[in-house]
Amino acid sequence: MFATATFKNDIEVELRNRRLSILDCGFLSALTAGELSVEQIRRWALTYCGCTKNGHLAIANFLAHSPEDPGLRAELAENLYEEETGLLSGVGRCHMDVFLDLLKALAVSSEEAANAQGLTTTAYAHPIVANEYYAQITAYGILGEGPNAVFCENVLGALRSNYSFADNELGWFSLHAKLDKDHGATLSRYVEAAAAEPGGLERTRELIFELAPHYQSIWDGRGAWR
Repeated sequence: MFATATFKNDIEVELRNRRLSILDCGFLSALTAGELSVEQIRRWALTYCGCTKNGHLAIANFLAHSPEDPGLRAELAENLYEEETGLLSGVGRCHMDVFLDLLKALAVSSEEAANAQGLTTTAYAHPIVANEYYAQITAYGILGEGPNAVFCENVLGALRSNYSFADNELGWFSLHAKLDKDHGATLSRYVEAAAAEPGGLERTRELIFELAPHYQSIWDGRGAWR
């Protein structure tokens, strides 16, 4: 049996020990070491855009299948609204439009960005089994949104110090370094709810390690930078 109180931290430590976190992807390591050319960063950014430009649909899917939990539904609706409008953070733009600032600096055209290959919209529109809803949303949070703040902080620092990008080209990273920092309390609530589902935290852990390579591949730009 897993201890609910320490589940999140224990899993995050295990992910790092097994080098399965998005923070262990090769791109982040090479970027922070200053080993990449601008062309390699361009290839990464275009692939990452293709893999994440429909990411708001993951939130919409969790909202569409959410249980009768007003607090959860409000959190998801707020998250989706921010992703689409940027009005809550004050950025005032759809988050993926903010990412286009970096692509423009990398000489990626709007047409290239729109046609970037990655996950299709249908990848997100899947039913969620009612008795493992919280297991699935916990896995989503621990693998993606949880470590994304640190990922973005590290990319932001590297692009500032090792390359010649301006702050107005790096807004996507500074935005998510700030917004994704405080997921700890939310994830703890999800863990507690997951523990009450059939299979509980065992199923949550199974999903996390099943999906970890998929998440890491996305944040690694599917190796397109290599």
